[in-house]
Amino acid sequence: MNLEYAGQETVAAGPDAVWAFLQDPARVAACLPGLEDVKVTGPGELEGHVPFGSGFLRGRLRVQLQVNTDPAAGRVTVRAQGGGLGNTLNLTAGADVKPHGDARTLLDWSGQAELRGPAFALGGRAVEAQAERLVTRTFRTLGDQIARSAS
Repeated sequence: MNLEYAGQETVAAGPDAVWAFLQDPARVAACLPGLEDVKVTGPGELEGHVPFGSGFLRGRLRVQLQVNTDPAAGRVTVRAQGGGLGNTLNLTAGADVKPHGDARTLLDWSGQAELRGPAFALGGRAVEAQAERLVTRTFRTLGDQIARSAS
């Protein structure tokens, strides 16, 4: 299953506060819904587990995350790879970080995910809808957390 999403999130903080937040992978990871047992493994690198499934097909995916920030280019990219119980996840999400008026920043984001395995195949449209909610919630939470840390 291949999924693509895009959207925008306005952050109630200036670009400097956004970049300061994004430089800390543990703070970024805290904005990812469902990510558990998070460990920072290197600069911009983390690992953790994500629960998944529905009905009788439930489990946890082991996930490695990489957060790359490039303030000069005005872009942040998050890559996630993981698997478990015959299921795999490959995700790339990125956002252009743009000044947006007085002390505000626009995150113009997009993401692609490739989901393979029995749990994703059986979930079908329900998995697609849940994935879209999680992606949207991630960027909303990211914006909220950045605004809180800047105030």
